[in-house]
Amino acid sequence: MRIITLGFVLFGSLVSANTVWNLADMSMALMTITNVLVLFIVSPIALRLIKHYKQQVKQNKDPVFYIEDMPELDNGNITAWSKKVVQEKNLKQKAG
Repeated sequence: MRIITLGFVLFGSLVSANTVWNLADMSMALMTITNVLVLFIVSPIALRLIKHYKQQVKQNKDPVFYIEDMPELDNGNITAWSKKVVQEKNLKQKAG
């Protein structure tokens, strides 16, 4: 990574400032486009999670997300939000 950074510093010192700014603008545009595309892909899931959160708050619950509550989001690889895993972790913490 340091060599790549050194290469960019060297490149920036050899070309005009206008070229450097144009490349920086293009990089920012590519990052923005990428982020907007990902937001469109992830937004249905995020909106579903927000709705679930608000339902729990409305019921005066301490909002907790468990993957079992939303099977449509479970791709089979999620273990962090499993009720079983959370309960086991809580038992270990209580046991000391």
